[in-house]
Amino acid sequence: MLGVYDYTVILTYISLWISIGGMMLSLNGHLDLAVLCLALSGLCDMFDGKIARTKKDRTEIEKRFGIQIDSLCDIVCFGVGPAIICYCMGMNGIVGVLILMFYVLAGLIRLAWFNVTEECRQDETTESVIRDCRSHPCRSHYRFLLCFAHFCTVISESHCMRWFFL
Repeated sequence: MLGVYDYTVILTYISLWISIGGMMLSLNGHLDLAVLCLALSGLCDMFDGKIARTKKDRTEIEKRFGIQIDSLCDIVCFGVGPAIICYCMGMNGIVGVLILMFYVLAGLIRLAWFNVTEECRQDETTESVIRDCRSHPCRSHYRFLLCFAHFCTVISESHCMRWFFL
């Protein structure tokens, strides 16, 4: 069987489903529900690692798979998801799109770096890492990104900011 399908990763999968739903909602103009989906996804992400660590007899493959699938879901949920929401909120000019592209790329690089350093650390020790909001690569920045998008939609009527939305 390809992948892991026990209770240790189900919450990660649910988080991804919620985020994809939020992206679809934002593309259909339901930005309030999209932001709610983003928050629910964050709630799922907050507990998925804690739940995974409750299973004491995980194999090394299951542990490494969990780290990888969590990071892949994180870049979708907290990188691409907020970028799509912000785009739909009005950050659809040249500068806005460049900022969003940079945001997703920065999150991707940070997650890849985390995975590499975590894999090296696990090879050297048996202690587990605990990720929270302070160390999460994307979650700490998406609040700023959403506020920035809202600010841009408020000032979009201003002629001096028209270039941002072209």
